[in-house]
Amino acid sequence: MLVNTRHSLTLLICSLLAATAFSAGDKNAVKLNTDVFPYNLSIGGTSTLPQIFFFNTDKGDFTYLRPQVEMAAKAGVHIYSFPLMVHMKHPTDAPDFTHAEGLLEKFIAIDPQAKFLVRLVLGPTWSWKAYNKKNDANVGEYFTYADGTTSRWVSFASDAFLEPTSMQLRKIVRHFEAKYPDRMLVYQVAPVLSEMFDVSYRQKGPDYSAANTMAFRRYLRERYGDAAGLRKAWGDDKVDFGNAQVPMPEQGRFPMAHVTGRRISAFYKPVEERAWIDYSEFYSKLISGHVIRWCRIVKEETNGSKMAAAFYGYLFTLPGSFAGHFNLAEVLD
Repeated sequence: MLVNTRHSLTLLICSLLAATAFSAGDKNAVKLNTDVFPYNLSIGGTSTLPQIFFFNTDKGDFTYLRPQVEMAAKAGVHIYSFPLMVHMKHPTDAPDFTHAEGLLEKFIAIDPQAKFLVRLVLGPTWSWKAYNKKNDANVGEYFTYADGTTSRWVSFASDAFLEPTSMQLRKIVRHFEAKYPDRMLVYQVAPVLSEMFDVSYRQKGPDYSAANTMAFRRYLRERYGDAAGLRKAWGDDKVDFGNAQVPMPEQGRFPMAHVTGRRISAFYKPVEERAWIDYSEFYSKLISGHVIRWCRIVKEETNGSKMAAAFYGYLFTLPGSFAGHFNLAEVLD
């Protein structure tokens, strides 16, 4: 998880167990390792371990919430994290905070010292697609794959995704800072997918939607400047900024979820596969751009007083060059 502090960026493990060390002779004595987590956390005037209790509120089963939160509080853990969806039925709606506030109050009722790392679930829900279909709006804005199927998720390249989501985030942070200013520690930003990557790309490949195709062509124009430069780089005398396509997968490239037992290529040929190189760079810049934009919104709305987090930088667990997570240096900068 990427955490943006006031003055720097650092990597934060969700449980933050790496930030603790056990004292010799007392297995229950825990002290902070300030080299790993150099931040002083105090709740109610008492130094607090930067450990987080995570509860999957999106599963809808709260049977074990009270006993588990009580155990966490008894152990001195008062920071809670959970998915927090602020519903918007379609882009013109104002956020409905009823469900979200109900979740926060559940934790507060059990542990009055509760603080939160809220995992915000932002952007278009499935109902937005029904809204768009009914109103013939945002055609081509949803993930589309080489086999012709479309997803229920809005493309990361869609303005219907980015603009309303950014506006929604501002409203959410502003609301919680007004109502729960002393309880919010970290705002984690993520789309409805909950992760900063398309959940189907490993099986089906890139996004061929009109929104993503047009965004890729804009990137190519910015990168090469003129069609002659693009044609030379791609080794194609017919390609230009009006017909360049997201590269199509050859047989056997997908699925990529399991590669055991078959040979895979680790590198691209500079000219013959230049389209894959350019697309991979484009997609990482697209995804990292969302992370940077959303974290900046959190910092702006909290006057730099709160941390912003995002799932980003999965360099090993996401196969393929176009997962969108290979621009970590720019995010950190």
